[in-house]
Formats: sequence, structure tokens, C-alpha cells
Amino acid sequence: MSTPEPSDRDLAYQHILKNKKPNLRQYALEPQEAIDTYNTGRFVFPDPEDQGLEPYKDGAWRRKHSMTVASFLLGLPLPDPIIATRTPETRRGGVVSIVSGQRSLLSILTYLGCDTGHVRELHSVPIYPRIKHMQVNELTNGQVDEIMGMRTIPITIIETEHEVTFEEGVYGAGAVLRHYWMWSL
Repeated sequence: MSTPEPSDRDLAYQHILKNKKPNLRQYALEPQEAIDTYNTGRFVFPDPEDQGLEPYKDGAWRRKHSMTVASFLLGLPLPDPIIATRTPETRRGGVVSIVSGQRSLLSILTYLGCDTGHVRELHSVPIYPRIKHMQVNELTNGQVDEIMGMRTIPITIIETEHEVTFEEGVYGAGAVLRHYWMWSL
């Protein structure tokens, strides 16, 4: 008597059970470290031709840039989390590939004074109505140092020892990277 072929559902279920997931690690990036990493070109962003890569904009009804900066200043989770990958090759070079949340990161870096090619004004947001008076270039050096010392940028790092592509049922950092870039999350 022959055994029946497993259904597609059973095959998918077995695939999920056999596959390993990447190691996710929360990393608190110090603002000065983020500035130095950006200024030395060690952040790798997606191709700007594929996506309009710039910090968030605030419009008539939308305050995404200001809300992102307010969340950073208050130590709250960012509206769009920052997800990055590090593979064995990039760990040695100190390069971090931003998978998702690149606009959140660029908004914070723009606020901190990095030359991202864009200037963004802060506007009032419900959680922090006086945020427009917190422009970093209008603060004293002592105030800037205090903000830099008490706030970090939360990044989820995807670490894997595997190759950059999906390989033998193991999700490599590159596969995760392509997944997020494909959906522009």
C-alpha cells in the first residue's frame, strides 16, 4: 500500500518547522555614533532611484517628520521601526545595511544636523505641542549634549552567519533585506 503524497499545506507546514529564523537583536544606537556612521558612509541605504529616499515630510495634515523626531526625543518607539542587517562580511567593515525604516533614520539624522540634502522644520504634534522650539540648531551646546546623552536610536539588527541569499532553508540577511525592500516597508 502506497503512502499518500503530502498536501501543499503539510509541505508548507514542514518547511516552516525546518527553517531557522534570523537572530534579531535590539540595538540602542547612540546619536553621536549614528552621526559618525552616516558621515563616514557606513550606512547602506536602498538605491535612491528605486525609492524616493529622503527624510519624512510634514504636510498640511501629516506630521510624520515631527512625530518621528518627537518619538526619538521622548524615548518612545518610532512610528516606523528601523531594521538593519549585518552579515559576516559587513561586520568586519562596520557597514550597516538599512532594510526598513530608512526614512525614520534620515529624519532623526536630519534633526541632529547631518547633511542629508534636505531641511525639515518641526511642527507641533499632539504628544509634544512645543516641539517646534526644540530644533537642534537653536539649542545651546549643553542642551544638545544632554539630549545626545539621554536618547538612543532603537535599531533591530538581523544577524546571521549564513550567505546573503536564501540557502537550504535558512533565511540569510540578504533574503530578509530583499523582502523588506520589495514591499517598501
